[in-house]
Amino acid sequence: MIRSLGILIMFVFCQQSMAGGGGIIVVGNGGDGVVIQNKVYLLDLLESGLHQETDANILAQCDSKSWVAKIEKILNKHKFPIQSIACKFSQIETKSNGIAILLYQKMSEYNWNLTPLGLLNVQDEDEVVDLQSKKLVQLAIRRSNSIFLDLNLWNRMDILNKTALVFHEIIYASIDPNKFRTGARAREINAYIFNELFEFKTSQQFYNFIGDSFPASNFFKIDFNRQNFVLPASGFSVKDQRNISCAELALVKGFSLKYGGFIDQIRLICFDISTESITKSNLIGGTGGEYQPDVSCPDGYFVSALNLFFDKNSKNNPYLLDLSFSCRSLNSDLTLDIPRMKQSQVFGRVEHLRCPSGFVGTMSSNYDLYLRSLAIGCLSL
Repeated sequence: MIRSLGILIMFVFCQQSMAGGGGIIVVGNGGDGVVIQNKVYLLDLLESGLHQETDANILAQCDSKSWVAKIEKILNKHKFPIQSIACKFSQIETKSNGIAILLYQKMSEYNWNLTPLGLLNVQDEDEVVDLQSKKLVQLAIRRSNSIFLDLNLWNRMDILNKTALVFHEIIYASIDPNKFRTGARAREINAYIFNELFEFKTSQQFYNFIGDSFPASNFFKIDFNRQNFVLPASGFSVKDQRNISCAELALVKGFSLKYGGFIDQIRLICFDISTESITKSNLIGGTGGEYQPDVSCPDGYFVSALNLFFDKNSKNNPYLLDLSFSCRSLNSDLTLDIPRMKQSQVFGRVEHLRCPSGFVGTMSSNYDLYLRSLAIGCLSL
């Protein structure tokens, strides 16, 4: 179980330089390559002796259908080695679901362009090998929400080096810019995950190697997929079923409620662990009632249980009158109880949805228009 929240730092891309007479602002994180006998290799792999296409067959033969479908929504399948990229994501996922999700989300934030024009050199190599006799070339540059790849150089790279270049860009976009101001750390991480011995590394070895490279590194020890589940919905089934949820890298911290005679509207207060920011889910419910002050767990605590209070008068399909909830700490086994908001209301029955020990809530779902039903997702720590 996680014992420390650590310090999360908002991603700030501050390494910028003015390039060219047109004053184009570029971020100092371009992927670099080296030309050897008319072939182009990614510097990350070349300086670690991993540039030969020895594991391309492994990358092409993994079981990664779900990742292929996700990546095809971001990258053009006719221009990028989708299968190889998906295989590497699948391999990373076996070590850390959280880091795989973080890198995928970072990939989705950018528009990926293959440009026929040459790219300006970004001086951020901090290399450890002697490149004086080799031709160093700029393979990629990230600017604002776009990543530009040199098409002419791209066409001279094999599948392994193309795949690794994509990961270089998303790793560099993800690492903490306050700690790492050159491309050296991104290249080091990239070489680690493309080493043929990576598949034999344990999750703990992976976490130890990553260290504090990513702003939310301490959170990625959470298993985001394999032990995530949804408790059965409590309440009554209805035809007009709607869902609310936090994002994939977020935990439920509290609720925004609107009351009339019962709970008219509700939305989740979510904590995004990759950016240390508070967000809110979509709003579900009717049009009546009045907004109440937000109610949430204190810092370091997240929702782990719900108590649902139902109307006693409507026997067949009662309304959800009120709720209370419990909060679990991530750095201890402590829990806190948050009381009902409308203590004066008389309810008919109460139902309890409680995540087991070591779990916190990640999403809620199954509300209908009149708020008669609710489920909660639980995440293993």
